[in-house]
Amino acid sequence: YDFIEMYDYTIGDWSGYTSADAIEIGSAQGFWVYGLPAAPSLTLLIPESAKTTTSNSSIKAMTVAQPYFKLKISSNKNAFSHTFKIAAKDDSSNDLDLNDLPFRASPNKATPALYSVLNGKSVNTNVFNLNSETYDLPLLTKVGVTGTYKIDASDFRFVDAFLCIQLEDKLKHTLINLREQNSYEFEVKTTDNANRFVIHFSKSDVCKSSFASSSVQSTDDNVETIQANYSSEQVSLPSDFTGFYIVKVESKNGTVVKQFFRK
Repeated sequence: YDFIEMYDYTIGDWSGYTSADAIEIGSAQGFWVYGLPAAPSLTLLIPESAKTTTSNSSIKAMTVAQPYFKLKISSNKNAFSHTFKIAAKDDSSNDLDLNDLPFRASPNKATPALYSVLNGKSVNTNVFNLNSETYDLPLLTKVGVTGTYKIDASDFRFVDAFLCIQLEDKLKHTLINLREQNSYEFEVKTTDNANRFVIHFSKSDVCKSSFASSSVQSTDDNVETIQANYSSEQVSLPSDFTGFYIVKVESKNGTVVKQFFRK
């Protein structure tokens, strides 16, 4: 791959770069390179002409904006963070291809992770086809410390074609329009299901109110079904209930879904 990763102690995680970033590797700086799928044994050659004595390179001094829409997950308990990258290109597929770069877990167990899986491979940079009208990408979230975390979205200019970008929290049954609210805070435990989030891209400027296909399957304990027919029905919640709840009304004329929040 045209891709290297170097460990950045300031965030407790790997930082990845391609040749377009024009980054230089500092003296004594370790780094990872990746062979292409099904490649034979590889040899890394670094010619003398690749060396420089005139620059003071540092992975903390990035001056070139990487051409990706970014989702950064961080904790309120430490300074460690992880950034997942997304882009859309004409020459990319929606399945795994050479534009999708691999995910490597941080050696620091306190560093959170946010990544996706394509065709069984974990990736940290996902590039999908720009000609897609919609694109839905499940995300895996893993944390080593229970607590409050935040996902920040940035660099929307690299996915300008998609007017609606929503982050779905399947656990809370909620959708966040990232173009209106580019930060989302949530509680998570180390034992929680990693398949919690989905990010949805759409070229339509009308964001959907629900995504039934990706919703978490509920248990009998938190689902109440009422056959209303032509009568009026009142639904009561337990007095100690807090959080999001959803009312879904189905009829021959269609389906309406409303979300509510009780503090």
